[in-house]
Amino acid sequence: MAAVLSAAICFSGCAGGSNGASENGSSAINSGSITTAVESNNPGDNGNSDADSPAGATTATDAAWATTTTEATTEVTTTTTTTEDPAAIAEREALAEAEYQKSCMNSGSSVTIAADSDFSEFSTKEVPFGPGSNRSEETNRPTGINWYVTNYGNYAADFIQPMEGNYIYLTFDEGYENGNTPAILDALKEKDAKAAFFVTLPFVKENPDLVQRMIDEGHVVGNHTVTHPLMNTCDVDKQHREIQQLHDYVLENFGYEMYLFRFPQGQFSEQSLAIVQSLGYRAVFWSFAHNDWDVNNQPDVKESLDNALLKAHAGAIYLLHGISTTDAKMLPDLIDGLRDAGYKIGYYYKVD
Repeated sequence: MAAVLSAAICFSGCAGGSNGASENGSSAINSGSITTAVESNNPGDNGNSDADSPAGATTATDAAWATTTTEATTEVTTTTTTTEDPAAIAEREALAEAEYQKSCMNSGSSVTIAADSDFSEFSTKEVPFGPGSNRSEETNRPTGINWYVTNYGNYAADFIQPMEGNYIYLTFDEGYENGNTPAILDALKEKDAKAAFFVTLPFVKENPDLVQRMIDEGHVVGNHTVTHPLMNTCDVDKQHREIQQLHDYVLENFGYEMYLFRFPQGQFSEQSLAIVQSLGYRAVFWSFAHNDWDVNNQPDVKESLDNALLKAHAGAIYLLHGISTTDAKMLPDLIDGLRDAGYKIGYYYKVD
């Protein structure tokens, strides 16, 4: 009897019974194997041959089932793709950005001032501060800042930040609350921007919820003294008290340790710079300010915004006031405008 050969090839998961595979017991492959089943006519059939076989042809396998099974092993390459948690990616990128920004900031000082230093050895001569109106044509940075950097940059004091990174730092002085700080915090939250708020002791005591919100929303809370005096007019002990009492109060009541200091009206002396540094603080001045502190004579919002954008420069420290309705109104557009111009709103890290 002539044998009829048929081949059934089935991959894992294919349906049984096709091409007679289920009738003759041929099985599907597993784990990448390919099974080829070769079957003959049953010997009990009428002996008719397949059309491909000559009539009457016989072979040695006519009286038996002939099954040949060949297994071909195929190489299966499995690529495992691990999808990282987006939150973990965002956290890693934020840490990298923070480290880069810190590297772009002023840090340290070339003089060491111990807490028990003899401060009578430092000059008490008044040094009024102001960045001036002249600006570099190349960088747009105020040229008047250079004198302060040259003469007092050896202390832990920031008159302006470096240009690297194109950062701008927003700072607000908070001597007392005039109803605008909530709107300022709202705008910063909406724009995902951080600022430094320099507070006095009366502001902290009268507005604990606002101070807590500043801390909770990731802003920096800085020391602006207890009573807002001109520090260079105070003796050494009073200067210490003005800084330390506020520091201790905020630490005790909010669990927050301040590290930035701003001189009231920016007026200082070499002695006051040394005292600030000896207490673990970094003094922060500014490279941009405008006439926003008089609540009874607030500047026009659009004019103020245009001025703030016109004078933008890499490494700028913006001095704004929490009591200013103009600053509160223009802040969202100011942040957008600075970013549109290619600047980044920096966070005032502790770098010392």
